[in-house]
Amino acid sequence: MFEETKKYINALTIGYIIALSIIAALSVSSHFFLYKVIKVQSCFASLINVSGKQRMLSQRIGMLSCHYALNQNDYNKKSLSQAISSMESAHLALTKGDKTLDFPSTLPPEIYDVYYGKKYDLDHKVKEYIALAKQFLYNPTDKELLKEIMSKSHDSLLEGLDKIVRLYETQSIEQIEMITYTQRIVLIVIIATLFVEALFIFRPIIKKIKYFATLLYELATHDYLTKFANRRLTLELLEKLLIRNRIDKQPISVMMVDIDFFKKINDAYGHNAGDSVIVAVAKTILKSVRPTDICGRWGGEEFLIILPETDLKDADAVAQRVLLNIEKEDIDIESKKIKTTVSIGVSTYIAGEPVMDFIERADSALYLAKNNGRNRVESRVEEESLSTLFHKEG
Repeated sequence: MFEETKKYINALTIGYIIALSIIAALSVSSHFFLYKVIKVQSCFASLINVSGKQRMLSQRIGMLSCHYALNQNDYNKKSLSQAISSMESAHLALTKGDKTLDFPSTLPPEIYDVYYGKKYDLDHKVKEYIALAKQFLYNPTDKELLKEIMSKSHDSLLEGLDKIVRLYETQSIEQIEMITYTQRIVLIVIIATLFVEALFIFRPIIKKIKYFATLLYELATHDYLTKFANRRLTLELLEKLLIRNRIDKQPISVMMVDIDFFKKINDAYGHNAGDSVIVAVAKTILKSVRPTDICGRWGGEEFLIILPETDLKDADAVAQRVLLNIEKEDIDIESKKIKTTVSIGVSTYIAGEPVMDFIERADSALYLAKNNGRNRVESRVEEESLSTLFHKEG
């Protein structure tokens, strides 16, 4: 009997040690695994940021080409040249890899297919677009060349660039799903191997996994700089509101906010200062809207603010408040106080219209605000005004 009890206790002890070893091994391996995934996720965040910047640059080149055609001075030429150079560098980093940014030199199959496949052929289209823009630098009076640049920036080129951003965002979400699945497996093994004895080990692992999962979700759905929802999440939240709008019929408005002369700030103080300005403007926007409003960073120095249950009149009032609060804000840059302003375009949802048409109307109003002198709000773009704006841009 004694020998049997001794054997039983020894077996329990061995089982307990094995269970603790499994828990310890899982804890250490999950820590390193999650650390590695976070590193990969940070790379995805950079890829999404650069590919989104490339999309923005394709539109910026078109806009700057129009400005250069209207006013052929050295400043406009330099601005266009820098935008072309930035887009070319971003394209090279995305397609050939970049050790500094930790971008891979080998593209995933679905990304490779967008760049080099027959359907999108994005690599060729981007290079062709850049070549046209470079040609226009030295032929700013060539109207046909300008028309071709504007046409390409709004057609197939934009489709391919959007596709790249969505693919990288999808891969980022897949990483999160993989972590969630791994988390469940780890929990099952932990609970199965040691329920009560490992309680003091089990809880820290749960907390750590939840922490990393939350961190990964934040990286995938929020802008790292402002903590606003990123472009993907902002669009998803807006689409959900529009679905609800079919039932409750409450008005929904959006504001497209763009920092005025942001490039001059970067040129004068550096990109770190530019980031500080973006953060300061984001904080002021957040203080100027309601807790129920949704703040998103649309890309670069642009923000998209969603205003549920808000008609055009009230949205215009909110935009004016944001405008004034930012204008009177002092921003600390290199021990100096600087001022900045924004231009804002406002639109209200028209029942049944596609979500991108809704956003495009706000974007068009924003361009009108910039065209009319900046530091102002335009709440609608009449057909005649829009036609005049597009005529001036090309």
